[in-house]
Amino acid sequence: MEVPSPFNTKSNNPLNQLENSLAELAKKLPHLPQNVREIFAKYGPYLILISAIGSTLSVISMVFGINGLRFIAYYSPGGGVWGYYWTVLILGTALTALLQIIGLQKGLLKQTRTGWRFAFYASLINIATTLLLTYFVNALVGGAISLYLLFEIREYFK
Repeated sequence: MEVPSPFNTKSNNPLNQLENSLAELAKKLPHLPQNVREIFAKYGPYLILISAIGSTLSVISMVFGINGLRFIAYYSPGGGVWGYYWTVLILGTALTALLQIIGLQKGLLKQTRTGWRFAFYASLINIATTLLLTYFVNALVGGAISLYLLFEIREYFK
C-alpha cells in the first residue's frame, strides 16, 4: 500500500483538503494590493528565517536555561498543570521551528510550493500549540492573520 504524500496536491489526504478549503475561502476575502503581496512574497521568507532562529533559541533556553530547571521541577510528580504547559510549549515551539527550517531548506527562499507548504504546516502547529495552551483569542486572531498572509502570497510559490 502506498502512503500518500502531503506534497502531492492530487492526494486526498486531510492536509491537502484543508489547504484547498482554505485556498477557496481565501479567494472570497479582500486581497492586499498586488505590490504589497509581492513584498510579502519576496521578504516573508526572511521573516520566517528570523522566526525560526528565535524559536530555536527559545527552545534551547527553555530546555537548558532557568526555565528548563522550572520545567523539570514542575514536571516531577505534583507538578500538575505546569508540567503539561511546559511540555506543550517546548514541543510546539520546537516542531514549529523545525518545520520553518525545513521549509527554508526545501525552497521557501526560492519561492517553491513545497517550501510554502512547510510554512503552512508550521503555522498550523503554532495555532494548535496556542490552542492547547488555552490562549483561544491569540490562536484565533494570530492564526487568522498568519493564514491570511500565507494564502495571499501562495500564488507566488510554484
